[in-house]
Amino acid sequence: MNRSTAKLLVPIFILVAYYAIYMNSCKAIGQITKPIYIENALRGKEYAQSVTIINTEDREVVVDVSARGGISDWTKFYAAADEKDATTTVVIPTGEKSVLTASFKLPDDLANGDYAGVIVAYQRADKSISEKATTTIIAQEVVREVKITVSDKEIIDFKVSIIPKSYDISQGSDLPVRFIYDNQGNVEIFPQIQLKILKDNNQISNVIFPYPDGISGVKPGGKREIPEVLLDANKLESGKYVAQMDFLINGQPKVSDSFGFTVREEDVRQVLGTKTNGFLDGYAVWQKAVLAIATILLAASVVILMIARSKKLAAKSPGKK
Repeated sequence: MNRSTAKLLVPIFILVAYYAIYMNSCKAIGQITKPIYIENALRGKEYAQSVTIINTEDREVVVDVSARGGISDWTKFYAAADEKDATTTVVIPTGEKSVLTASFKLPDDLANGDYAGVIVAYQRADKSISEKATTTIIAQEVVREVKITVSDKEIIDFKVSIIPKSYDISQGSDLPVRFIYDNQGNVEIFPQIQLKILKDNNQISNVIFPYPDGISGVKPGGKREIPEVLLDANKLESGKYVAQMDFLINGQPKVSDSFGFTVREEDVRQVLGTKTNGFLDGYAVWQKAVLAIATILLAASVVILMIARSKKLAAKSPGKK
């Protein structure tokens, strides 16, 4: 290597080393920055969107959240587990994330049109670290674009996730079912559930479950899981069934779905009070009963044979007349 090449490489090496050290000291917070677009929003209504802030630093950080622009006066933030008390500050441990709900409460007198702004996640500078560190730690902010279009058109659109606890239950049991609503419309909803149970296309029961009391509705753009609903299977005979559900808004079905489930006859293991560890699974009740009786007879036969053999050996033993 000649001297001119060495002179060229030295400053390059210094720049690369400085860049590596600088980048290591500039860990930061991050925010999911996909723009929030809300179309056909109605004045006087409230809309919800999730805001995720990620801490990639090797220390705990304090982050202030706020809204700027045309949405600033009617935007509030709530922690995921608290829907009553608004917050403007979150503390995020190292390597973790915080999920907030941004609530946009549109004024009743808001005119039709487009309203734009940003959601800002602002990391405070840590002065105690800055005074000791060899590099400067400064405050930083990450923004997320928001655009809301206000109109007079009401849209009811939502999806439902249905999660039965099981698809196979025994007679005399209830079947708990979870429901999670995802409101993709522009009005708050309070869906009722019309639940029908069918067997061989014949309707067995028809029940309507109202939206639970004491629980706020599902806001536009938001998700909510209601308390589980118990499907009453106490009086159902064994066989295969279909649970058919219509989700009603103002008495009108808007979403329909269904799932199948099986009701099993009472297990012979419960009748006999014994455990078979799955050995009898798949057999009909009469078959299980026959197997149980046969097992009892076999055990009795073995006992009788053992007693008879003991008596025979005793008769042949020395000292017996």
